[in-house]
Amino acid sequence: MSENIKIIALNGPKGVGKTTVARALEKHLAAYGETAILSFASPIKKMAQAIGVPDAHLLDPEYKEKPIPGLGVTSRVLMQTLGTEWGRQMISENIWLWAMDRAIEREAWSLAFEEDALFVIIDDCRFDNEADHVWKRGGIVVNLEREGVGYTGEHSSERKLSYEPDCVVDCALIDLAVASILDVAVGQFLIPELSS
Repeated sequence: MSENIKIIALNGPKGVGKTTVARALEKHLAAYGETAILSFASPIKKMAQAIGVPDAHLLDPEYKEKPIPGLGVTSRVLMQTLGTEWGRQMISENIWLWAMDRAIEREAWSLAFEEDALFVIIDDCRFDNEADHVWKRGGIVVNLEREGVGYTGEHSSERKLSYEPDCVVDCALIDLAVASILDVAVGQFLIPELSS
């Protein structure tokens, strides 16, 4: 991958605020290059949409925990089993890494002849091999925490990484969380243009 591609992966339990922090980071980083919020789970959501799961069950946190009419399971369970039991266990442990690389390539294609940086914010780093994949590409992994929100352990995607992240950030205050993440990124020369 190009050195102009900067990857920040967010990790943390469900409901901690990964997508909220990703959106705030995206707004801040847009002044320094192109930005994209990507998810390892995007292909899984598209599969669920293709079979008719209503968007509310895929996007609204309240509906994610309610059974889908006609299926009797929540969209969270549907996506977890598609992603893990089908994708990771039956096809390849690296299926979603492969899909993420394709998504990043699509985003980077528009910058092929430009000097602009592409800031990729991954809002759902849940497994050790996903974190390792980010590090191998020169990115950073940030664990988000918030009081009262913890890992449930109800599924393998709802457990703490066994690796130590590059930093742990309390995301109770979004602006402070974004500043903390950017400090780590600058310190690791991921985003040197922000340090001046």
